[in-house]
Amino acid sequence: MKVKTKVRIGKPFPGAVKGLTGLIAWSLLVLSVGFFVFTMYSEYFSGGLPYDLYIVYGGSMSPAMKAGSLAVVAPVDPMALAVGDIVTYRQAAGMSLPTTHRIVGISEKEGIRYLRTKGDGNEVEDQGSVNAERIDGRLVFFVPWIGYLLSFVNTGTGRLMLIFLPLAGMMIHEILKLSHQVSKYRALRSRKQ
Repeated sequence: MKVKTKVRIGKPFPGAVKGLTGLIAWSLLVLSVGFFVFTMYSEYFSGGLPYDLYIVYGGSMSPAMKAGSLAVVAPVDPMALAVGDIVTYRQAAGMSLPTTHRIVGISEKEGIRYLRTKGDGNEVEDQGSVNAERIDGRLVFFVPWIGYLLSFVNTGTGRLMLIFLPLAGMMIHEILKLSHQVSKYRALRSRKQ
């Protein structure tokens, strides 16, 4: 007895590929929306977190921490700081841009702790001492390049791209899926006639 078998020649796993592209498109959309919400409302989220996020704009801490890094800083008791710690501080009250440098010396004067700081990439120490009460926190860790991405996403163009690109990808995916279904339907209809 002979058994007839059909051999199908074509793309391997066509359904798996379609399913994977759909999964990737939906995942990108969900991640983009989550990232969008996080960046739009990060100041509200950070109030409940034990860490503050800072974007490193300058290269004074290179090569250890390059410009564009995202610095994650935790509040710290000024008395717990030691030489070698990397801290984020504001030189004067009301300064908008913080500085992130390494502590190279500590002194006390009339019960007030003062820190001498220096960027790893700088040849000389920073001018003047920093009152330890002006320390925003100690560096916990940093993520290279993510600061550039966060900075871009906080622009109007960045926000539009964060929403538009995944949506465009999903629309293209759905259009391709629909055109495939239409061609299958037409082929099936032409066979019946």
